[in-house]
Amino acid sequence: MLKKIAQECHVAISTVSTAFNHPEKISKSTRERIFTAAHELGYFTRKHKISTIGICTYGLEHAMWSEFYIHILEGLYQAAENQGIQIKFFSPKSILTYESIYDISGMIFLGKVAKETIQAVSNLKVPYLFCADPNIEFSAPAIYFDNQKGAFLATEYLISKGHSSIALILSDPSNQDFSCRERLIGHQLAIKKHGLEFSETNIFYGDYENFDLLETVLGQILRKSPQITAIFCESDVFAYKILAIAQKLGLQIPRDISLIGFDGISFPKLYFESEQILSTIETDMLDLGKQALNFMIEIIQKNEYKNKSIILPVKLLTGNTVSELKPYLTKVI
Repeated sequence: MLKKIAQECHVAISTVSTAFNHPEKISKSTRERIFTAAHELGYFTRKHKISTIGICTYGLEHAMWSEFYIHILEGLYQAAENQGIQIKFFSPKSILTYESIYDISGMIFLGKVAKETIQAVSNLKVPYLFCADPNIEFSAPAIYFDNQKGAFLATEYLISKGHSSIALILSDPSNQDFSCRERLIGHQLAIKKHGLEFSETNIFYGDYENFDLLETVLGQILRKSPQITAIFCESDVFAYKILAIAQKLGLQIPRDISLIGFDGISFPKLYFESEQILSTIETDMLDLGKQALNFMIEIIQKNEYKNKSIILPVKLLTGNTVSELKPYLTKVI
């Protein structure tokens, strides 16, 4: 194959080899010609040995999100080490070309990644997988937690404690974010199951790029009291920020309002002190990482690139941030 690439580009075989192994020693224009020819001749797709898998994530750029992504990455690393596979990182701002991804056998998108970045990988014919946050615009394999089930369990738990008017804090008003949308659906299903009325006015929106907005959101929720007696946050990140704001305002949770999150990340003592244990939906982030790496290997080895999903289970974890009102249910099924 190297000989064919060399003939196509009118260069020596040693030049092709150098381009792959020491690209910094070859001029940019020559590298681009070699990588383009290699791709067109099927060099990358014909590789059988999986030596490197790429991971593209924005997660570590956001401090309060770090634990969620770090545990997933830890699982990815453990699985890769067991398989003798290297990990190569890409940021969503990386310029993806044949040259930059020639040595990876597949790409795992961890977290929310821009459409343009995903499209670039798709155009380069590299198999890819969505981990934690599928993108509804692309039909591709994905592995994620059972968002609907988790939101259903969280909402039903609040209802079982007597809360019939529940505020829901989401992150995406456009309803285009997969996880956000699925958690909204799960919330609605629980409300419908127990004969309560769903109200659009009980939905509020935070912003992961501007956590201070949640102080305004909490103010809006409190002004609806006593109508709203509990808050279900799309994520623990939002829930912990609400807990910190409530503490600053002199409010007591759950005496003044109950609170539940989603993800199961640990208490961020870096940001504020509290003895409270957040009620939440627990997820196994380490296992997600391990299964994502193995799923990516399976896709590459079987050369089956279908829109297949693996949905991992979640479970309710009760803390001390939900108070009991007059019981609405005698039993949660």
